[in-house]
Amino acid sequence: MLPEPLHPAIVHLPLALALLLAPGILLAIVALRTQFLPLRAWTGVVLVAVTLGASSPVALHTGESDEERIEGVVSEAMIEGHEARADRFVFAALATATLSLGGLLGGARGEAARFATLAASVLVLVLAIQVGQSGGELVYRHGAAQAYTARAAPVGDLTPDVSAVPRHESEGD
Repeated sequence: MLPEPLHPAIVHLPLALALLLAPGILLAIVALRTQFLPLRAWTGVVLVAVTLGASSPVALHTGESDEERIEGVVSEAMIEGHEARADRFVFAALATATLSLGGLLGGARGEAARFATLAASVLVLVLAIQVGQSGGELVYRHGAAQAYTARAAPVGDLTPDVSAVPRHESEGD
């Protein structure tokens, strides 16, 4: 059975891959330049980049599926801002995956593609942070999760319910 909402369960994969990709590329470039690893080792970078590129549109689609339900809790403008950030992230992730393929080439063209992939992965990381932050704000600051909770408290009511907490009297009372 799939979780509901699906978007939070899916979105963590591309965000995690975006965090790992740039440092992984940097390590791979150093390992290739020092001949610690053969060129075919770049295939690992390509696999991570392609997985990121494939999973990010899926995350975007699941977010779009949740949009109508969340509009009852959060303003449409806030959702559209998050979606615009997600669109930029998806575009950059797909471009990075494409660039990474060029890194499999030998010589100067392959090296240029590897450095271009590194630069693109840094952009992807910045965009991932932006989209993740805006998604977190929708949930934690603006109450988007309330669209899925059975007993939602009003937005801004953060007073804990202490009536159910058992009271213990001290021995001296």
